[in-house]
Amino acid sequence: MSIRKNTIINFAGLTFPILVSLISIPITLKIIGSERYGLLILVWTLLGYFAFVDFGLPKAMSNRIARIEKTDGKYLTSLVWSVSWVALFLGVIGGALLYMSTKYFFFEFSKLSSAIAQETAKSIFWISLLLPLSILTSILTGILDGVEKFARSNIIHVTTGTLVQLAPIISNQFFGVDLEYIFILILAFRLVLLVVLAVLVKLELNINHIYGINFHEIRSMSRYGFWVTISSFMSPLLETADRIVLTKVSGVQAVPYYSIPFSMLDKMRVVPRALGRTVFPILSKSSSTEAHLLGTNILKRMIFVLAIPSFLAILLAEPLLRLWMGEYFAAKSYLPAQILTIGFWMNSPAFIAVLLLQGQGKPKMVATLHMIEILPFLGVMWVAVDTWGIAGAAGAWSTRVACDAIVLYYLSGALQQLLKMIVVSALFIASAAALSTLKEYGIYIYIISAVIIFVYMSYVTILEKITFNSILGRK
Repeated sequence: MSIRKNTIINFAGLTFPILVSLISIPITLKIIGSERYGLLILVWTLLGYFAFVDFGLPKAMSNRIARIEKTDGKYLTSLVWSVSWVALFLGVIGGALLYMSTKYFFFEFSKLSSAIAQETAKSIFWISLLLPLSILTSILTGILDGVEKFARSNIIHVTTGTLVQLAPIISNQFFGVDLEYIFILILAFRLVLLVVLAVLVKLELNINHIYGINFHEIRSMSRYGFWVTISSFMSPLLETADRIVLTKVSGVQAVPYYSIPFSMLDKMRVVPRALGRTVFPILSKSSSTEAHLLGTNILKRMIFVLAIPSFLAILLAEPLLRLWMGEYFAAKSYLPAQILTIGFWMNSPAFIAVLLLQGQGKPKMVATLHMIEILPFLGVMWVAVDTWGIAGAAGAWSTRVACDAIVLYYLSGALQQLLKMIVVSALFIASAAALSTLKEYGIYIYIISAVIIFVYMSYVTILEKITFNSILGRK
């Protein structure tokens, strides 16, 4: 199957939940209120952080499955069972740690009202059960990705993911607005996802026997997984420290004004995620030269294609937020949204650079970079939030991810080929920031913007000769 077809499948799987969220977020926020919604966001933040307890097994499994022959059914079956048993054990341990830490985090660190605190206390057990389900789901998804079976996996992920987004609305309809019932519903939907994925893996790999743990295979994969684990430990903290610090300094009620534009801009990562999920098995089994050529070509095109929505997001941040979330919300969120846009434009293509390094067996480079970043970033974030509030959090996060992207491009050997495209695209995006300050010129701003976009696209497609056919048409 071509990269084009698999990328379209993965893109559709990532895009549909975005369309659902555009409708569900305002309704959910209205139904459950900003404090409950902020707590939901913090739960997903903690679950993302505790994903490090999978010890890199999902990525290691996808890499291993992509490299090996698929004809040895006994070996594949043994491998799947070995990793699944270990993942279950790690999930249970991680769930117990999550249970204990959430008690401290929610009641000592966060500023919850008494009513929400009572609902949260009843929800902690159900929250902790989400972690082992999440780890096992990641393992099974990694297996299906390794054999490049994206369609079925995406269908079930989209279906259950939509139900998870709608869980607060469904709970309100049948059980009332209570965090405990919301998390029970989310847990049920995630369990259905796990069961269906297990059936798909069984049918795809023709698994008919139960095996124990092959410790030799686990030790072999753990060498790769160790460095992925370091990244898995650091990445969620680097990604979510802004919301944690914002909660501590400004209170949980400030989180939605930052996290909602953050969540929407995160959808910019859909394109590199869809393409990255498709090409990771290819990067894993390709030679170093072939992988570098493919990865660099993709990076150059991602920097270009993501610059255009970034330009529009900066230009239209205030009117779109006002239309979607109201005047009061837009007044607090539009500046952070503009600042975050710059960070997302730089950071989104870097996902491909990470996969290029990991696919070629170099996860240590990525992990080392994350370890170097963590302490300076936390210090800068705390000072920035304390000084400038929500906008400070956006600035600190965007600065960190921009620096991170440049270093990743360098480590992957692509920076020299990308530098010209980065500079030209940065100037293009900067023009949107300048134009957004000239609101008094009305329609003329949009005419000038259209001209700038046309000039930029003409330069890239004609002078730089950038097209996607050479990549997306590859088998």
